[in-house]
Amino acid sequence: MGDIKALFPSFYYHGEVPSHQYIKKLFLSELEDAQLNNPSEWNCKLSSSFDSDTNLRDFSWDIFEKAIQDSVMDMHMKLGGDVNNRITMFESWINVYNKGDMQDVHTHAGGDDCTFSCAYFMDYIPEEDANFIFYHPDQKVHLGNFSKYYPVHTTWFPEVKEGDIIIFPAYQHHQVSMQKSEHKRITISANFRVTGNKYIPTQEEIRREVA
Repeated sequence: MGDIKALFPSFYYHGEVPSHQYIKKLFLSELEDAQLNNPSEWNCKLSSSFDSDTNLRDFSWDIFEKAIQDSVMDMHMKLGGDVNNRITMFESWINVYNKGDMQDVHTHAGGDDCTFSCAYFMDYIPEEDANFIFYHPDQKVHLGNFSKYYPVHTTWFPEVKEGDIIIFPAYQHHQVSMQKSEHKRITISANFRVTGNKYIPTQEEIRREVA
């Protein structure tokens, strides 16, 4: 008899942020004065600080980066990464989902050498709030009637709770279902580059140079 072997498996990292309560209190306070908008280039309906003046001015991204650094490095080492490599958060933003908000399928891959992305569940009620969903865009699973006769999963719903972080390759397709609760679903997203010894400035260093 033989075995079924996994071929070219995908992955995501699922962890917890130990300083979650401090991060939540800090960012909720900073969110009060922030000017959020619905990014015109996204296929979505939500309020976000993405690519805005308020994103650079009103949030303590240096503190957030330090809070999640252990999770990032834990993933890096479990993937067999070189301890001398640098993983730098070069972009981050906050998303607020009110009732009726959602975000369609997308990736964070592009021309900026983005290696990983993350979603941090800052204010989240699992029983009420919209799901984060991984989506498999390859429709070849339906060829030859494969999906007719064998189990096929083209979506995956990570079981997350408030304070959790999931990190995944930037090319991985994902989306957020429609928010049906009156509760404000608040998450933080970020993008990361992996480099060797080449120096990449952090977002806080860039902010100090611009100021």
